Amino acid sequence: ILKGFEHRGIFHTLLAAVMFSLLIGLIPYENIKIVQLAFFMGYMSHIFMDMLTVSGVRVLYPIINYQFHFPFIRLHTSNQLHEWIARIIFIIIRKIFSIF
Repeated sequence: ILKGFEHRGIFHTLLAAVMFSLLIGLIPYENIKIVQLAFFMGYMSHIFMDMLTVSGVRVLYPIINYQFHFPFIRLHTSNQLHEWIARIIFIIIRKIFSIF
């Protein structure tokens, strides 16, 4: 496996979220800015959720090679609390986009 392309590697970074969001902005669509924002928020919520896990995320990779975690919260994936946090984030994002 190439360095950085392992699970939670380069695609679990702020750089990837920004780059993919910018690429989406190139699509010729009338409301592409809303799609871009929705994609970015979804991508970042995924990274946020992974920062709650034991493994953490190297969110600033390749600039800083450090596993970021939230203090006092180290959940295992498939944990019930992890699932409830994901649902709450989904509801918040859905409410935000119901305005548009």
